[in-house]
Amino acid sequence: MLSVAACIGQSKWAYFKKKDRKLADIDVIEDAARGPLGSLIMLTSVPWSLATLGALITVLALGIDSFAQQVISNDAVTIWVNDGTASFGLARDYLGGARQSPSEMDHWIADPYTIDTSMQGAVMKAFYELEVPAIFNCSSNCSWDQTQALYKGGLFTPGHAPPSVPPAFVRLAAFRRPSVYREADITEEQVLECEIGLTAYNYTKASSLSNKFSIDVVAKIPLDNGYFYPNSTDAQVSSVGYLDKEDVYSYLLFNTSGLPDFRVRTLDIGALTDYFVSPSFSGTLADGESVPPFAPGITSVIGNPQKNISKMFESMATRMTDQLRSNYNALARGLSAKTVVLVRVQWAWLILPFVVVLASGTFLIAEMVESRRETNIKLWKSTATSLLFHSVSPAQGTMKTGVTDPEQLHKIAKATQVKLDGDKQ
Repeated sequence: MLSVAACIGQSKWAYFKKKDRKLADIDVIEDAARGPLGSLIMLTSVPWSLATLGALITVLALGIDSFAQQVISNDAVTIWVNDGTASFGLARDYLGGARQSPSEMDHWIADPYTIDTSMQGAVMKAFYELEVPAIFNCSSNCSWDQTQALYKGGLFTPGHAPPSVPPAFVRLAAFRRPSVYREADITEEQVLECEIGLTAYNYTKASSLSNKFSIDVVAKIPLDNGYFYPNSTDAQVSSVGYLDKEDVYSYLLFNTSGLPDFRVRTLDIGALTDYFVSPSFSGTLADGESVPPFAPGITSVIGNPQKNISKMFESMATRMTDQLRSNYNALARGLSAKTVVLVRVQWAWLILPFVVVLASGTFLIAEMVESRRETNIKLWKSTATSLLFHSVSPAQGTMKTGVTDPEQLHKIAKATQVKLDGDKQ
């Protein structure tokens, strides 16, 4: 902008050379060379000339800083990466660890000390409405492929399976009716039968947002009938001592088309079946003229008229499924959300700086050409001292100088000492 200011100062000589002008225009042009305010005044009060371009450039230059700040922008964007931190477990088998009871070698009865108590606890969590946090790994926000089928062993209710080795292994029934001994009993007579068994789930659109795991679409995939698989020889079985020779390694295998093989330990299924028919789960609560006896298992919960039996059994299946999935032997890998900062160059904001620079160069060249075309106008006339050596003749309407070149002006300026005279004339 220094060159623009110098060119504006130089242009006043050509401005006065071409025709008679008001002497006050010198102050206006000099103010325009000093900054934007003077340039605005010049644009509105002085006839337009080449110096007008310089004034316009000075005004437009005010926006260069603001435009330049917009050229570079930093945008935080989210990208999805497979860094191995996003996963949740899938169950491809149920091996709860139950073993044959040494006192029941001729029957398929599990040793009470080896049965899967975690699965029994999952059943109780459903009936007593205990929340279980979702089991997954995610360092931030995560998403799983919407087109990928995620299978797991699960439970369904109600359902039906053909004979042989079906996926269903126990059928439950619940019955309750209002008591004739209680006034205003709101209990409705209700009978519910459900079947507990194994199924597969197809998960799509699974995601974790702010540490909250959710699955948008859950589809059940029924399992075909399975078959018994011993998985051992007599010699191998005899080497394990007191354990059941026929069932120590045996399991049920479900290999439904399109799904991974799903294995279930027969003793674990047997132990779970025994649990459902045991007093720990089943029971009867009757009301009468005497104090009702203690009701074991879930009987007291089922007898509560404010509880929805159907929803409780559905919740039980969900809790058992989650417990089964917690002992995962397969992982569903997903994508983790990472925030990166992108530096963008917005070239459109460079238009104004480019125009100002281009116009400044054009103005400089044009002013040099104009000064050369006009006689007696040298480039040195843009200096402040040059005005001091010009004399004004109001009568003739002219302005003259006796200095002919910058060297002469420089010598006179160095050799002359002046003092401002404060006397009033």
